[in-house]
Amino acid sequence: MSDNVILSPAQVAFLEAMRPVAQRIKLSLDCIPLPGENREVTAEYARRHLKLIERTIARLVELENGALNSALQSNAADAPAAVRHAIGKYGKRLASLLKGYEEVGRHLTNNRTPAPRELLSRIYLHQLGEIGNHLDEIVRLLEEPQTAISRREVASDGELAVHFTATLTPAPEIRELSKFLAAQQRAVEERARHRLDARMAKVASSAQSRRIKQEQGLGLVGTLAAIWLGIELFGDDC
Repeated sequence: MSDNVILSPAQVAFLEAMRPVAQRIKLSLDCIPLPGENREVTAEYARRHLKLIERTIARLVELENGALNSALQSNAADAPAAVRHAIGKYGKRLASLLKGYEEVGRHLTNNRTPAPRELLSRIYLHQLGEIGNHLDEIVRLLEEPQTAISRREVASDGELAVHFTATLTPAPEIRELSKFLAAQQRAVEERARHRLDARMAKVASSAQSRRIKQEQGLGLVGTLAAIWLGIELFGDDC
């Protein structure tokens, strides 16, 4: 094994393009979003963010396992350009995740407990933290390739073997947030059921009132008809 580590042109391009992406994650996680709009964390709001997290991570992993890794392992003349293009797409996907995290941080909660918003924030922090740690590790490895010798990540010809594949785990807070969403859904359904029962009771009461009025109306007409019939039959004795 060679003691001299050689970075390929694609790896050099990766280091130059990915370093600012990794720094952006670190800066975003170090800064506490300023409170802004006062917004309740509803089930719809929470589900929207969970879908955003799930969709974005899936696309990031797809990029890692596909275009980015292929370009990173390539020695073709256009490999550096392919790496920069893939990292550009990676950065845009990551930006949507950072935007979601900042949005959750800005929205204060109207709930009696801040648990839902805190859970969402921790989920973002967990996923972004794992991505950030992974990127930092790859960047450090390329910045200090000599450390790869002890890790046996250097080929016999001195080339550094780098595989851009992150191991991402679901945040434990997802289970807690799922319980909150289920409880809120049950509460929504219960309120809807009560509103429906109240509406049906009102309709039934209105129908009953109309029926009573109709019966009373028919009784009055019957009475008047009887009086009129009596006058016609017996005449006026006066």
